[in-house]
Amino acid sequence: MAQLSEAAVLAVLVASAAAQQAGTEQSETHPSMSWKQCSSGGSCTTVQGSVVIDSNWRWVHNVDGDLDCGLNGAVYFVMMDSDGGMSRYSTNQAGAKYGTGYCDAQCARDPKFVGGEGNYEGWGPSTNDANAGVGNLGGCCAGNLS
Repeated sequence: MAQLSEAAVLAVLVASAAAQQAGTEQSETHPSMSWKQCSSGGSCTTVQGSVVIDSNWRWVHNVDGDLDCGLNGAVYFVMMDSDGGMSRYSTNQAGAKYGTGYCDAQCARDPKFVGGEGNYEGWGPSTNDANAGVGNLGGCCAGNLS
């Protein structure tokens, strides 16, 4: 039985180490989008870009799906390092193309990959929300990223 437990722990560690890597099964498609960038003087220019869905939440998107009552399906925009955090985190090999440079001004500490590491160390459940909790890592940012 001990060997089975050791094998299970080893499998989890190997999966964690390789979890935030660039995928090879399906190519990335980033929908085109335009927005206005305005100066304090009031002049605006149109910027052409694309949308990257955060890699932590891709599994929840289903074009034919519905959310149960009480769940929030809002989409909001957050800043990301232009290289997706690859220069700051040596374990992050996926980069901006896969939305791995996530940061959040709310400093969320829920189960995400932060800096190429899964946020499971020090994880503790919330005392007032059965679907939430906190780990040691946070995808925090405020102001501009380089």
